[in-house]
Order: sequence, then C-alpha cells, then structure tokens
Amino acid sequence: GAEQAWLLAERGLAIRTASYGENHTEVAEALTLMGMLLVDQGKLEEAVHMHGRAYTIWRAAYGPVHPQVAIARSNLAECHVRAGDYEQALKLRKSCLEMEEQLLGRDHPQVASSLSNLGLVLYNLGRLQEAEAALERAVRIWDSAMGGDHINAAAGLNNLAQVCSRLGKHEAALGYYRRSFALREAAFGRNHPRSAESMSNIAVLLEDMGEYERAEEVCNEALRAREAVAIEAGSKGDTMVAVSLGNYAALLQRRGELDIALTHSMRALEVLRAHLGKEHPQVGTAENNAAEILKAVGKVRDAEVLYRSAIDTWQASLGPSHINVAIAMGSLGQLLANSDQDAEAERYFLKAERIFEESLEGGTAPAYGSLLNNLAILLHQTRRTEEAIPKMLKAAEFREKLLGKEHPDSATTRKRLATLMEIAAKKKRAKQ
Repeated sequence: GAEQAWLLAERGLAIRTASYGENHTEVAEALTLMGMLLVDQGKLEEAVHMHGRAYTIWRAAYGPVHPQVAIARSNLAECHVRAGDYEQALKLRKSCLEMEEQLLGRDHPQVASSLSNLGLVLYNLGRLQEAEAALERAVRIWDSAMGGDHINAAAGLNNLAQVCSRLGKHEAALGYYRRSFALREAAFGRNHPRSAESMSNIAVLLEDMGEYERAEEVCNEALRAREAVAIEAGSKGDTMVAVSLGNYAALLQRRGELDIALTHSMRALEVLRAHLGKEHPQVGTAENNAAEILKAVGKVRDAEVLYRSAIDTWQASLGPSHINVAIAMGSLGQLLANSDQDAEAERYFLKAERIFEESLEGGTAPAYGSLLNNLAILLHQTRRTEEAIPKMLKAAEFREKLLGKEHPDSATTRKRLATLMEIAAKKKRAKQ
C-alpha cells in the first residue's frame, strides 16, 4: 500500500544519503520517488520541497541544460499544476520546453508533450489563443513523428479540444475529443479513468451543441466507469468521479431536473474538497456550479454562501484579477440585486467589471455582456438612468461583436437600450 511504499522510499533515501552523501544523483533519484509519492497523497508542499531538492542536485551534477534537469523541472511544474499555482507552473513549463527544444530539436515527440503541458497551463490561466497555438503545434508534431495514433497524443488532443470548446469551435473540439477517446480506449479499455474522462468531455460538448439525449447516454456511461474504478479502489470517489458528477449535474440542470442535479453537484463538491482541499481552483468551480443550482431551486441563502466561497477560493488560488473571480462576483451581484441588497450588489458588479476589462479573456467572455446588462438594469432601478445608458450601450456593442446583431441576446439588449434612452429623454423634456 501507500504507507509501505513511503516507508521503503524513506529507507532508500537514508541508505543512499549515508552511502553517497546528500548531494549525489542517487539521492536525487530517491528524492524524486518520494516527491511522486507525496503528489499521489496530495501533500503538494512537501512534494515541491522534495522535487526542488532533487532539481538542485541534478543541476549541480549536469549543468543547467540536461535531460534529467528538464525532467526535474517538469516534476516541479506538475506539483504547482496540482496545487493550482498556474503562474509558477507556467514559468517552469516554458523553461522545460526551451530546454527540450535545445536538447532534442523542435520536432521531437517529447517537445510535443511539453507543448501539451504548457497548453494546459495556459488554458487554466485563460490565455486561450496561446494555449490553442501550443496545442496545435503539439498535435502536428505527434502526427508527423508517430502517425497520429500514439497514446502520448491522447492528452494533447483532449487539451486542444477543451480549448476549442471554450473558444466556441465545437465541431473541431468534438473531432479532437473523439480522436483522444479512440486512442485511450485502444490503449486502456473503455472503462479506464482516462477513457471515462474523454467520454465525459464528449458528453459536455454534445450538450453544448444541443444533442441532449446522446449527451446523457455518454455522461452516464462515463460516471459508471469512474465509479466502478473508485469502488474497486475502495473509495467513495476521487477527482475523476467528481468531474463526471459535475458534468452530469450540469446536464440535468439544463434539462430542469434540479433536485437530482443539486445532489450530484454537492457530492462533486464534497469529493473535491476532500481530495484537493478548500483552496484549489477546481473546488472554486464546484462551489460556483453548486451555487447556480441552489439559486435555481430558490435556496438563495445557501447559494450566496457558496458564491462567496467560490470567490474566496478563486482569489486564493488564481489571484484576485482572474476572470473566474469576475464571473462569480457577477453572479453574486445579481443574487444580491434580486434580494434588494442594491448597494452591495453594485459593489460586486463594479469590481467584476474592472476585472473583465483588465483581463485578456474578458473581451470574449459571454458573462461580461450579462454583467453589463445587469449593472445597467440595477442603475436604472435605483433611479440613475443616465448612468445606466452607457453600460447598456457597452453591453449591446459587446454582444453584437461576440454573438452577431441577429442573436436574440443582442436584439434584447438593443431594445433595453432604446427603452432607457426613451425614459431619459422623457425625463429631460419634463424638466424643460
């Protein structure tokens, strides 16, 4: 078991340290093993310490540019990814990529793996165009070097599909997801956690594309596969199960089956908190998603608690200026506005607006349009129609640019703008 493995690793480190000294590469190998075990146990700070010590030894032994040094930096990067510290992970992933390009050439399959890892970090930071470019290059390398059917390409294809989906390129995303699933199914079998991950992602995308019946079938199959693995391991669930539960909850929410959706969503949150702690980005996502369902079933106070918790979680893990923080603030602001807490609602709306406008992704986030619309309505309802008009105008222009002038949301926003302008004009005429 894990405890026995740890005891053996500790003993191995002690023996190697006594035999070779603290700065020998044999000690670095033992430290690396212990770091990996700590990552598996979720003890990420201790894992960073172990991998950091190993990196220092490898670098002193082989110099700053060496395959083993690149591996050590990659191990450190993975610790930071697991902890949700994406800014630090980005620095390490970039340095790994540069080192491997120097050592192996720009078209080596290992470079593709590094590009895939880098793309995932960029995705989590909301830098979608950069992520897409890195992942597309990774896939081109794999296709050229391995014919496109090697299992190493599966993760990169999955990551690229996630980025394309976020960018609204649904057909491209579906193709990449299906390629990833085919590779994983062939290598591991249909019920493997990685195959289940691909199925779950396909289900979410099918839902976004309006194929609800097929989405539910695939989502159920993914959840059953992940739960079977968890039961076999003697666990009530792990992060993979939580992801499937969250995806299924979102599908049920979209279909109006809110009570069942809430059960799945809260279970997903419980599992993620147990495995990742309370300050991980995935926990923030689960809190925000559960809050949305609680709001929909009328449990306003519970929803408010989870929105506030999501904001705190994302601020701690992603930073106060991340777009996720703005999305949660916008949702909380609307909840407060609906509860007649206008002053506090306005504060959250304005904070969210600043974050959106300063974010690279803010210009493509549909939530920004909703935020501006809701802020304008609040300003009008609090008798500040003149202040509301510029916000509604900005919302209309944003939605027309993002969605097109014929989209229902764009048309509705234009009508609201016209109404506000007419009200303001009547007030002005009445004063004259």
